[in-house]
Amino acid sequence: MKKKILTFLITLGVVLLLLLPYYIKANNMAPETLGYKGVVTNKDGLHCEKSDIQVPYGSIIDILEEYYTDGSPRLGYTYNGMDCFTEINYSDFRLYTKDFNIMDYYGKKDSGIYKKSPALDILVVGEEGTKLYNGPSFAYDVLKTVPKNTELMAEYSIYEKNFATWVYVNYDGKSGWINLTTFDVVYGHTKKDAIVMSGNGKDIKENTIIDEYYWCNVGTMSNYIKYKNEMRFVYLIAPSSNETVELKEDINLIDTIIEDNVIDKIPKGTKLKAMYTYYDETSTYFYYVSYNGKKGWILVPDYYEGEIEHEESISDKYRKNIEIKKIDFLTKEINQGSRLYLNFEFENKNEINVGKIKFVFIDSNNKTITKYLNDYESKPFIDIDSTLPVGKYDLKYINFEMNDKEKTTVPFNMTYYGKNIVIKKIKSEEDTKKQIEEINKINNKHLYIGIASAISITITSIILIILINKRRKDKSKN
Repeated sequence: MKKKILTFLITLGVVLLLLLPYYIKANNMAPETLGYKGVVTNKDGLHCEKSDIQVPYGSIIDILEEYYTDGSPRLGYTYNGMDCFTEINYSDFRLYTKDFNIMDYYGKKDSGIYKKSPALDILVVGEEGTKLYNGPSFAYDVLKTVPKNTELMAEYSIYEKNFATWVYVNYDGKSGWINLTTFDVVYGHTKKDAIVMSGNGKDIKENTIIDEYYWCNVGTMSNYIKYKNEMRFVYLIAPSSNETVELKEDINLIDTIIEDNVIDKIPKGTKLKAMYTYYDETSTYFYYVSYNGKKGWILVPDYYEGEIEHEESISDKYRKNIEIKKIDFLTKEINQGSRLYLNFEFENKNEINVGKIKFVFIDSNNKTITKYLNDYESKPFIDIDSTLPVGKYDLKYINFEMNDKEKTTVPFNMTYYGKNIVIKKIKSEEDTKKQIEEINKINNKHLYIGIASAISITITSIILIILINKRRKDKSKN
């Protein structure tokens, strides 16, 4: 049975990766696309197979679902309340209205639009970027093309879970929608240990340990990982965990989920600590464990759920008791070698005190720069090294280092707060000298002009006085 489950999982993954079919379809849980009205533009009309009627040219139809078949977008619709399962193309109709206002939907019952809290971080990875649409459908106008490596924050989404199909973002002064169901976009940047369960079939092998990744909606089980300082797609990963499971039956320890070679047999009643955990749609837990000095995978059915101890990491426990209350930069433009002052307030309810607070910035080339917060209990500031390149930086992470034996790090991803705090460092020492010289030149110029004006006025006054006195003398003679 387990072998069948595993075979099904792997087969499904291969199909998803190779064929890349995907669909956006409304269901009974929550809508994954919003319904909208269209006007039939096909001169021949549309044939509604279920009702065996012809929908005339110019008729108004209700688009309920969107999906892809053979790489082409198709739509399902209703006409006069009748379901029409006939697939149609975007060329068969036009939008009833091109305008889309998110506030016409958000906040209304069963609207299908949910606010993302925390905001979802998005990364564009497609070579040709991704499209920003006026509404949550490929039928709407394209506002802009968002280029590769652009980072975005999604404030709203269609479908409330992380597997959103459309998200609402702002880019270059334009607000609109991007689609998450392609390899052009990934989301949920995570800096945490994980293990590759199924690689890319080339150089990234199974059981490779990684420490940075994104999620991808294509096939629901695809991941974008950092490998040898490059970001690459792999089929499946399992995040690190601290779960404990007690076996209710004898279970084989296998080397990888792909090869399925048995390397040991673990007896019933054994308690194991999982290093990595993955749960799939076939109701099976995949645990990466160590047993008798051997590391490998065990497959456990979900009826174990009540027997599994889901333990929190120390970092997670600390994090629950730390709250960032305020991050307010007093200035966003500073000189190299200066201090960046900020209002920074946090609450620590842990028994363990905070030792250091580390700020991690990222520049326009995605290079990270680490700086420590000084005097955070009184007047917090960050020393900006004079060697730090001039440029624009975003605050991406804050790490609290606790004063326990392990110096446990408690990370806070700043995208959780729905904004990036931008810091611009300007004026190198040389630039400052040049600026001072220019100011001095201007001041000297003004000084010279003032002196010249004063001399001119003085001379003029003297001449006038002389002329006036001469006239007086001439009058007295007469």
